[in-house]
Amino acid sequence: MFERCSSLINIDGLKYLNTKYASDFSYMFCGCIYLSDITPLKNWNVSNSTNFQHMFSGCTSLFDITPLKNWKVSKCKNFKYMFDGCELLGEINSLREWDVQNGTNFSFMFNGCLSLADLSGLDNWQVLNSLNFQYMFCHCKSIKNLTALKNWSVIKCKNFSSMFSYCSNLKDIDALKNWNVSKGVNLNSIVDKCYIISDFTPIKNWAGYN
Repeated sequence: MFERCSSLINIDGLKYLNTKYASDFSYMFCGCIYLSDITPLKNWNVSNSTNFQHMFSGCTSLFDITPLKNWKVSKCKNFKYMFDGCELLGEINSLREWDVQNGTNFSFMFNGCLSLADLSGLDNWQVLNSLNFQYMFCHCKSIKNLTALKNWSVIKCKNFSSMFSYCSNLKDIDALKNWNVSKGVNLNSIVDKCYIISDFTPIKNWAGYN
């Protein structure tokens, strides 16, 4: 709808848009590099959406996603690249109440979120139906630990490749020790280029990891 509208700054006119029956929001604001205020989306009804792929991808000025706090996303299956490249996004606590249990694809969701340091907003996420976490947090260089993810049930996931690669400040991966990755067929480079991790014990017995 507004893909690559690089001059788009003000979306106030969208606050009354009827989105009740919309099922696909993919690429809607992708590449809107100057869009920083998404307050007009606060009351959008996205309850029928099954696809948010690339919705805010490349929104390099977006730093506050609080307006999305009350979005009902329980029908969504595809979150791929949703916030990819949102370089100024520092915390995602507003996503705490999101019901993502039907999501099957979270690949690249926060890829390139260079300022993202606080993952606590994801600690209650039920991701038990996810099949793909590929590159989910790749290049999130401000993340230091994965404590918020320690209770994630990832038993159905097949693809974990490069999930945390290039997280250059990631020190502690102890939170992964109880993850059941037995269905994983691709665990390649999951913590590749994470140079300051000193203890790889939590994942040393993962079959397929290298």
